[in-house]
Amino acid sequence: MSLIYQLVQKNEIPKILATSDLFLFQTNFDIWGLVLNEAMAAGVPCFASENAVSTNELIEDGINGFIVNFDDSESVA
Repeated sequence: MSLIYQLVQKNEIPKILATSDLFLFQTNFDIWGLVLNEAMAAGVPCFASENAVSTNELIEDGINGFIVNFDDSESVA
């Protein structure tokens, strides 16, 4: 599988999220990832890095998303 990354316009984001099966928020450091808010608002299941402040403020692990250590590939799988 190959992935193609492209810039999308802000008004396209809801359509993209609506067709998504899940949202991975992988970051080693992020003060606040607004993309997590957007994915959660769209009802997309979220797997979010424990290294983001937004994860720790918004996600209740196992309830409204999953807090993940992306350095541990076994637990992510």
